[in-house]
Amino acid sequence: MSPARARIKRFVEDELLGGGRLADGDSLWEAGVDSLGIIKLVRFVEKAFSLSVPPRDVRPRTFASIESIAEYVERRGAEKKR
Repeated sequence: MSPARARIKRFVEDELLGGGRLADGDSLWEAGVDSLGIIKLVRFVEKAFSLSVPPRDVRPRTFASIESIAEYVERRGAEKKR
């Protein structure tokens, strides 16, 4: 597990699910994360990884699971280094 994925997983489980557990590919929506939770998650991603997440990137597919968010963070981090 990448360090980014581990940080995202810890935040989701501790802050959004109240200590509940979630597999990396499981749907955040189905686990009970609502739109306010997604906003908190976007702010966490921006702060934790020094990224700006434009509104066009905040969509269900990108923020569907821990796995999809980690892929997004890793892709944006690679773009930032260019």
